[in-house]
Amino acid sequence: MLLVGAFSRNLSYQAFSEMEIFMIIEYVFKYNEIHNKNEKEVKEATQSDFDKF
Repeated sequence: MLLVGAFSRNLSYQAFSEMEIFMIIEYVFKYNEIHNKNEKEVKEATQSDFDKF
């Protein structure tokens, strides 16, 4: 699973094989953080939100 996640985020096999597990996980988190900036943050619904719905 980690291999697929890293490769889908453009990490090369050579880089993958030279990195330790925590480095790969950090890479995946940073990649997601950089590429998902445009997504809206999820807001927890309040009672008034439910009432409006």
